Amino acid sequence: MAKGEKLSLFEFLFCQHQSFLFQFHLIYHTTDQLFILRTLIEQSKAKKKPLYCCFVDLKKAFDIVPREVLWQVLAGLGVKGRFLRCLQAMYAKDTIRINHPSEGVTSSFRCQQGVKQGCPPSPLLFGLYLDALEGCLDDRKCNASTLADVQIWLLLFANDLVLTSESEVGL
Repeated sequence: MAKGEKLSLFEFLFCQHQSFLFQFHLIYHTTDQLFILRTLIEQSKAKKKPLYCCFVDLKKAFDIVPREVLWQVLAGLGVKGRFLRCLQAMYAKDTIRINHPSEGVTSSFRCQQGVKQGCPPSPLLFGLYLDALEGCLDDRKCNASTLADVQIWLLLFANDLVLTSESEVGL
């Protein structure tokens, strides 16, 4: 890269963290995750072993991202200085209004968590946050189900995740 050339957030992270981007965004699709889950279920039935699953629907997932944690995740990935401050400035005075079915639209109020709906970098920011969350959960895996000698303890797709274990305690 030539001196003074600017990179987008995606380009920066692609150069720095190709494995994450390929693993999470480009290779695994919902159908792959569903195939894996179905295979785990069939395998556990055939072996007469229990399979415990916890399905988590992150319905309003973009709204729940703790921003301070997101900034730490980005800093840990090498997003620092001006670039990080620019992202933080985008969220510094974020206000929202809620359209309530019976009470109408609320007054504006400060929003101090989540990534912005419809903002171009938001899906990438959310994916990086989710990857860090996966890393934290990875440290806790217990009695993970195995498929072809690979431990499968977490499946991620869209805004849902499934935790799997061969024991209640492990889940």
